[in-house]
Amino acid sequence: MQRRIEILRELGFTDQEIRQVIWANLEEPLKQLGKHQDDGLIEGAE
Repeated sequence: MQRRIEILRELGFTDQEIRQVIWANLEEPLKQLGKHQDDGLIEGAE
C-alpha cells in the first residue's frame, strides 16, 4: 500500500485525491467485513 501511495504522489495526486483512491478500494471490503462481524461470524482480532 505504501508503494502505491508513493506512486500516486509521484504522479502529482494530492493527499485528498489519494484518500479518495484508497477509500474507493477499501470501502466495500470493509463494509463486508463489518457485516460478517455484526452477524457474529467474526468475533474479534487474534
